[in-house]
Amino acid sequence: MPNIILIVLDTARAKSFSCYGYHRKTTPNIDRIAEEGVLYKWCFSPANWTIPSHASLFTGLYPSEHGCHAGHVYLKTNLQVLPEILAEAGYFTVGISCNGLVSKTFGFARGFRVFYEYHRGDPFKGLTVLPPNLTMLQKLVFIYNSQGFAKIPIDLVKRTINKIWKRLLPGVIENSTPFSLKAVDKTKHFIHRYAEEFPLFLFVNLMQCHAKYNPPQPVRGTFCRKKMQYPRLKPAQYYALKGIDSELASHLRDLYDEELLYADRLVGEIYEFLSQKNLLEETILVITSDHGELLGEHGGVLDHHYSLYDELCRVPLIIRFPRSLNAYGIDNRIVQLTDLFSTFCDVVGLPFPSPWSSHSLLSSNRRNVAILEDMDAPFKLRLWKTQDPDFPTENYPYRYPLLGISNSVLKVVGTVTESNAQITDVYLREGRFEEEVRVTEGRENSNNFQELKDKWVRQSEIMREAVLQVVRKSGSREWTPFVC
Repeated sequence: MPNIILIVLDTARAKSFSCYGYHRKTTPNIDRIAEEGVLYKWCFSPANWTIPSHASLFTGLYPSEHGCHAGHVYLKTNLQVLPEILAEAGYFTVGISCNGLVSKTFGFARGFRVFYEYHRGDPFKGLTVLPPNLTMLQKLVFIYNSQGFAKIPIDLVKRTINKIWKRLLPGVIENSTPFSLKAVDKTKHFIHRYAEEFPLFLFVNLMQCHAKYNPPQPVRGTFCRKKMQYPRLKPAQYYALKGIDSELASHLRDLYDEELLYADRLVGEIYEFLSQKNLLEETILVITSDHGELLGEHGGVLDHHYSLYDELCRVPLIIRFPRSLNAYGIDNRIVQLTDLFSTFCDVVGLPFPSPWSSHSLLSSNRRNVAILEDMDAPFKLRLWKTQDPDFPTENYPYRYPLLGISNSVLKVVGTVTESNAQITDVYLREGRFEEEVRVTEGRENSNNFQELKDKWVRQSEIMREAVLQVVRKSGSREWTPFVC
């Protein structure tokens, strides 16, 4: 059985990879790997943020099926996950994560023989989020109202320690590079120690491309001025109808591209190590992402929430197979991250039944469309409102769960609530770089549109039932707001 090395470059969008046509040489090492393997041109993540996307990657299911999203952030124990299946087949399973959401806390270590986490969170977790710009007296009143008088002293002590901790020891969000380097070193350690003795399944998540972008010195200044820093922004500035200006968007893209360039170096380092150990022809090397990032597109929007634009859901997928499988070139099929579940089972020869939402990339069974789901908008709005009272939750256009159905030409997007589902937007991909453009009624290809519309209606019934279950549960318990 071949080794399987699965590298997830968190928040890396396909649009910014040079092997996907980007104008900057951001991914020279990945480009070289793509030339030796298969580049899947139309790969979509089923979700637009970390937790549901990784749950789909490990289960082969869509968010509406696995139920792991902002309404329920824990991976359900009744679902069998890929690491468990591969461990039962004889693989030595290793998990390495730089993302605090892909962690033991949320159930993602299940099935891994060993699981390492490289992210530095607060020493005291679970504290109520304070609204911004409060005076000390207002903070005391807020804590008193939420926890009572007796809790005020210990709460203040914990918050002070957390604040000092962050200043002295920045976490992965403030500076991802030290954590990425530890993760790569640990990756090489396990390749050296176990890849020749056991078939190895190694999953590694690198946060290099995640905000707040802070490129390290080896690449700092490649695309922007060396002193450029990530700006301080509030959620309302990210998602309000008045977006960021073009100058700030350009500045952020420069920083993001430098982070991606450094992430590419790290991938190249892993590839070279496999080559030095003569393991390339015994290994399936997978490079992908859990979701992308908005960097000022579509009216100046940032980050990765509240929408299903290509910048968020179209992700890179490059697989270098052993030469014995004779798999090379550019694959123009529609594929999704869920397909890796069946692909790995197929490669290993496991008789495990694949869910309908997962198609092996090695089979002739093709999917016609990609399904994209955002179950989380109502919960995230609640979070932003606590962090920024100015956030416009009333009449906010992106306050409902979203469903998208896409092929390589057309995308249909609509809202799904517990009582209603309706298509709101149709996008056509145009031009050399196949950018999606919102189209007016009548411009879409009628046959293509009708096919996608029919699939959207069918999937919306499945998603609406899932939304209804979340609404019922959220009314009976407190939701824990984790967003990354």
